[in-house]
Amino acid sequence: REKEEAHQLHQEAWERHQARKDLRSKNQNAQEGRPEETFFSRLDSSLKKNTAFVKKLKTITEQQRDSLSNDFNSLNLSKYIAEAVGSIVEAKLKISDVNCAVHLCSLFHQRYADFAPLLLQAWKKHFEARKEEKTPNVSKLRTDLRFIAELTIVGIFTDKEGLSLIYEQLKTIINIDRETHMHVSVVISFCKHCGDDIAGLVPRKMKMASEKFNLSFPPSEIINTEKQQPFQNLLREYFTSLTKHLKKDHRELQNIERQNRRILHSKGELSEDRHKQYEEFATSYQKLLANTQSLADLLDENMPELPQDKTVQEEHGPGIDIFTPGKPGDYDLEGGIWEDEDARNFYENMVDLKAFVPAILFKDNEKSSQSKDKEDVKGIQFPNVWRSIKHLLQHPHLYFSLFYKVTLQYLFIILLHSIIMSMYNRVQCFGLQCF
Repeated sequence: REKEEAHQLHQEAWERHQARKDLRSKNQNAQEGRPEETFFSRLDSSLKKNTAFVKKLKTITEQQRDSLSNDFNSLNLSKYIAEAVGSIVEAKLKISDVNCAVHLCSLFHQRYADFAPLLLQAWKKHFEARKEEKTPNVSKLRTDLRFIAELTIVGIFTDKEGLSLIYEQLKTIINIDRETHMHVSVVISFCKHCGDDIAGLVPRKMKMASEKFNLSFPPSEIINTEKQQPFQNLLREYFTSLTKHLKKDHRELQNIERQNRRILHSKGELSEDRHKQYEEFATSYQKLLANTQSLADLLDENMPELPQDKTVQEEHGPGIDIFTPGKPGDYDLEGGIWEDEDARNFYENMVDLKAFVPAILFKDNEKSSQSKDKEDVKGIQFPNVWRSIKHLLQHPHLYFSLFYKVTLQYLFIILLHSIIMSMYNRVQCFGLQCF
């Protein structure tokens, strides 16, 4: 099966290369084969049929190739070139329809001398207008970039005009996408369909097939190596930024998974919002990983190392490991090792008893010390005790919260003291001095 796929890849590469080479030769020599004025007098110049054909150019599909070609051959479109150019540039094509659009552009170019200059100007205006778009259509970006690349490869645009336009658009897309990589599919599509001729790319899959089955793939000879080098540099810079993004998301995903394991261990379940957040991030990461792998193959680059997470908890089992303190970066997510802010405050901030116990219980209370009809016994005055009991009955939740927090803190101190004393006794059994 692998051998069959390699031979199919080899055959498709040669067929595509030969078709482009032949069409490029025809378009570059179009001036010599363009018809005389008398030829157009025999064609249909009616307004109805010509305008109908121009409208069809806005919805070009591969299935319409034959019918559109036949219509073109029967019509005199000399007065409708500008309208035809506008329809072609605005057409919402799919990637599978680009070859048909290039075929029709070649027919126009071989018959009408003013078609190519008008088409180039229309593309430039189209790309200038796109700069003002806040959220460009990714699908349109993908087809447009491939379209102008194919027009350059087959010789409708000169190398100087076409390569300059392609490089400018590719650079614009990459510069605004170095952080988010929302347009990585545009770059992958460009490399897959036009990278061999425009940038001289040889995918790793093709290299391996060539070495393993002794196959000779077509050389990149349509555009010379010197003109391809800037595209290679630009694409590899983009790949470097993509790998940095992947490694960053890989670490963040591991941190989320690590924190989720802690929450599951302590609470037994994850909240719905947290589970949804994890699923969305994991899906986004898998998509980024797949895109990085695709681009790495097309550029013949190595994938970055993505180390697997081996936490202390997985190695030593659940519990508190007092011998291996947390390393920097282990808890770099929001919230750290604490489940929430209340838990953090409970363990880090000592309770101020004066904030909870009524002031009337203290000896230094001014009002209580000035009362002449109250007896002072060890700093606590009996009438004030009854007043405190009344306060307790009116606000029991305050005292319960105080009792709960203080009790837990002292229990924790007693537990820690027991652990330390147990360790100390064990060390003494071996005749060692710990302190």
